[in-house]
Amino acid sequence: MGEVLPLGQTPGDVLVGNHDQPVNSVLCGLAANPALLPDLVVLTADDVDPVAQPFAALALLSEGVGRPAWACLLATDPTIERLAACPGLPAEVQEILAADPEIRIVAELASRATADMAARLAAHPHAEVRCAVAGSEAAPPAVLAALVTGEGLPPARRCLVCDREKTPFTHDPECPKFDCDLPPGAACDGSHESTVHQTHVNALWNPATPTAAVIGFADHPAMLMRWPLAVRPDLPALVYERLAASPEPGVRAALAENPAIGDGLIRALAAAPEPDVRRGLAFNPQVPLKVLTRLAGTTKIGSTLLPRIATASRTEIEELAASPDPVVRMLLAERRDLPPEIRDALAADLDAKVVKSIAPHPGLSDAWLRAMVERHGYESWPRWRRTRRLHRRCWRTWLDTSRRCARHCGRSPGTPTRRLRHSWSACRTGRWWRPRPPTRPYRPG
Repeated sequence: MGEVLPLGQTPGDVLVGNHDQPVNSVLCGLAANPALLPDLVVLTADDVDPVAQPFAALALLSEGVGRPAWACLLATDPTIERLAACPGLPAEVQEILAADPEIRIVAELASRATADMAARLAAHPHAEVRCAVAGSEAAPPAVLAALVTGEGLPPARRCLVCDREKTPFTHDPECPKFDCDLPPGAACDGSHESTVHQTHVNALWNPATPTAAVIGFADHPAMLMRWPLAVRPDLPALVYERLAASPEPGVRAALAENPAIGDGLIRALAAAPEPDVRRGLAFNPQVPLKVLTRLAGTTKIGSTLLPRIATASRTEIEELAASPDPVVRMLLAERRDLPPEIRDALAADLDAKVVKSIAPHPGLSDAWLRAMVERHGYESWPRWRRTRRLHRRCWRTWLDTSRRCARHCGRSPGTPTRRLRHSWSACRTGRWWRPRPPTRPYRPG
């Protein structure tokens, strides 16, 4: 790499040594490369001294490959705050962190603690710690239900707002204080309302929260309370119907993508005037194909593999391939496991967007690729670049087609000067991708 390390020093020493020393940027980039060979990964527990290299020890602990004794050592280090985020901490270390006077350390522990520790921290006197427990999937369902309803827990005595300001207080979203880290709109009148609100939001997004504890929020006036319910797969059908009446398109779009909704609700959402709702329904893996084909004609979905098409049967694939709507055929062409006859039929399609979708298919032969280039020219170029095995003669064919297009532009009296200048430059250099050339090649005769 152009640099010789000192005798006895490894790349791991450079990366995880004293954090006050300059770090080799080349080695840092190499260490972050996911393609790094296992033989070159030199950082192990045997290479790290937790006293001299606390951040390296912390990194190994966060990956679950550090030594448990390090956690006990680092728990007394005042500079280590990320230890609480490490998984699998020993019980004695969790006890030390749970008693820490710094609330953000206790809250970090609560978000990743074991079930027993989460149950204990749910009754913590600080509302911020309870808010962190509400987002933990390891917390017992009964504890999460208690955080939502408030039953069985003593009231919280403090929050981040009343720790710093005299109540009642509402944080100005345009706060002029440079050192203020309260979130915009944070408020407390003694009931810690903004933190309680976030606790409810965290619990609603948490899939471990019992269904009975969340269905009461289906009619909540705040959109942030109803949105998490729209994506949950375990609600009664009546609750989904109430959510479908939400005035916000975002809530209904999330509901439309939920595979747990019934056919009746799917057909009702398919008639929604908002394109986001119809687009969300197109990504629903349970949407009927008849509904999906109608959505393809009225909604801009883009060239992507939809879940329902990805699971279509052989009979359904044949029906989609025979569809008169080119958008439907384009969506089918995104599949890479099509039968050869269907694949070749889509490659021979007269519509350019269908050919764009099938172009990266690994099963297409060089003859098909050349034929598609000759037929569609530059219109399919953005997808040709994904086909790295494109034959050199295909490139030559495309360049010849583009040059003919440039000559045609030169003969046309209505061609703008900018395009003429680019056509001449591209013919000399062969660089047709910057700026964008004409999109339809010239076809003589």
